Amino acid sequence: MIVYEESDNVLLVTGDKELSRSASSWRPGEPFPLPAGPSADRYRALLVAHHLDGWPQPDTTERQGTVITTGDRGAYWPGLLLAKATHRTHRHIESPLLVPAVIKSLGDESVAVVGLAAELSIVGDWVGAAAPRVGIVTARDIASLACLVYRTLTVRALADRQDFVVMHPTDAEAELADAVAFDEFGRLNSEGARILAIRTHGVECSVNLPDGVLCGRSDYLGRPLPRPTGEDRFVSCLQGAGCYRRDLHESQRIAAADVNASFVFLESCVSIAVGSNALPTDIGLGLGFLSGTAVAVVGALGLHLPDPTFLRVFTTSVRQGLSLGEAVETLNQHAQEIGGEISRFGLLGDPTVVVAPRPRAQQDLAPSTGGSRVDAALESDSPPIEGLSEVVQLNEVLSRLQQLQWLDLEIPEDELRDLRREIRSATMRTAPHVDKRTIAELRERTVAVQSLSIDQQIDQMHRTWWHFAEGFLPRLRQVTTVPAECPLCGGDGAFIGTFSHRVETGLTVETLHCRRCADIWWSVGEPTLRLVSPQAHWLARDQTGKLTSQISNPTGQRLSGAIGFGVSAGWRTGIGVGWSRELSLEPGATKEIGWTMEISSSAQLHEHKSAFISLLDGFYSAWMYRLYVTGQEPQKPGPPPAEARDTADFSRGLQGE
Repeated sequence: MIVYEESDNVLLVTGDKELSRSASSWRPGEPFPLPAGPSADRYRALLVAHHLDGWPQPDTTERQGTVITTGDRGAYWPGLLLAKATHRTHRHIESPLLVPAVIKSLGDESVAVVGLAAELSIVGDWVGAAAPRVGIVTARDIASLACLVYRTLTVRALADRQDFVVMHPTDAEAELADAVAFDEFGRLNSEGARILAIRTHGVECSVNLPDGVLCGRSDYLGRPLPRPTGEDRFVSCLQGAGCYRRDLHESQRIAAADVNASFVFLESCVSIAVGSNALPTDIGLGLGFLSGTAVAVVGALGLHLPDPTFLRVFTTSVRQGLSLGEAVETLNQHAQEIGGEISRFGLLGDPTVVVAPRPRAQQDLAPSTGGSRVDAALESDSPPIEGLSEVVQLNEVLSRLQQLQWLDLEIPEDELRDLRREIRSATMRTAPHVDKRTIAELRERTVAVQSLSIDQQIDQMHRTWWHFAEGFLPRLRQVTTVPAECPLCGGDGAFIGTFSHRVETGLTVETLHCRRCADIWWSVGEPTLRLVSPQAHWLARDQTGKLTSQISNPTGQRLSGAIGFGVSAGWRTGIGVGWSRELSLEPGATKEIGWTMEISSSAQLHEHKSAFISLLDGFYSAWMYRLYVTGQEPQKPGPPPAEARDTADFSRGLQGE
């Protein structure tokens, strides 16, 4: 006999026929048809434990999207109730095999697919793969599925609970977790969680911690687990051999259905497997949570490589008021940049559910494009993401500095190796995010490496007949030449030449060379600074002269390193040692630099080859000058006709101005 228990908000029914009859006539505002049984009992016990009297009223707010039911007609009724309660379009597709094509035809629309897990398995792939905002509302039996729909519509009743994070003790961020072992589950067991996030090792049926296993079995159904036949894949419990964790006692196996959390975020391999399941759905971990009190499970599809930004992007997205479908779409767009398809996530649950209502001040934080939502999510937790960007840039700088050793540039190899080791160590430790203090220290040391190298170059310039390309030019192969105007003499006998290293083929050198004025500038890697200076300097014997020049940064990034000025073989010609200093330029910034040159009384009255050299973020450049030593106070003679200009922008030929 069918037994009814009526309340203001729920009509408890017994039997699928009564469920179908009640669901077909139900309207929002009437008592919600809910099958009596283990699922309803479990939810009722949870409500009582949180001092909630009676059954909560379903939320019948209108939502956008489509509800698709498929397979057994029994799954039709819970899906119909969901569609009616949220005023969404309802479509029934008899065969689950046709569902992916229907989902694809709906584009970016939020789609809830309602069906029994075992029937959806015939699809052979993740049912939600065809579109970005798909959630699979599923369970192992009709009563559990109907109760999941009711929990979905009443999830706000338990909205005031805290989040709880579980990590394996070897995780790089384990010290930030609420628990790294089951004996630390105290608060979760007593209070439950709004979002339970788990990042640890796992397989399709379970996740592991050293002192226990969280299991997806459907023991509560009171029926034996299916036995594998033929070439079916299986785990030990399907053979009647108990859990594969033979190091554990049965008391250390915790059923996922017994864990008290509204939303579950799983970072473990194959934690979501409906359609793509290799094992029977009776033991799937994600379905285990839905057999309990969870409303939705977000988890990894297939092999998973964890990254701390995944949880941050997801929690930030839902905190900003995005629906679960939008949050998972945002998460997948971010994950695509991290690990491609190996970092794909799926959603078990209704994609229109909002975990946290969006604060009024944040109503515009979720634009329609997923990429912008990713940016918004990352910006709200900016220190780790900024850390990642800085680490990437520093690593690129160190790569360029190491490459410069092919050009005989003196780079402190031990310090480079130490910096590389520390960056690796820091990123492994925080996987792969580094705090601002560590980044600042690494950047200071990188600047110091470049400053030391420029110091050594200026010293070498002073002691030798220095030339920028001396020693390594035979190792280069000319790749291209482009005609250019000489910025010194104004003649058209100049060219920009690009050379590639014959062994380190990714290393390129560019130069602006004039047949009349010789080399004007050299650059290894992308040219950086733009320097405007007098085309020639006149200094008198036995004098200290003050010289100035302007340096600008035309790039879109901050540049840090060192710059120096020196005279080739200055020690032989009576000219003092040049200078060098650290330099940092913001994007688009210009700085005036000044320096002094000491000219001895015995300095050679001659045209002396001089140069600016810079090493900024691993970009190595040089600009050539003429320094004239006179026997009297500096006076600029009238330039010859071919040199009528007073100043020259030495990047002009390169920059195309």
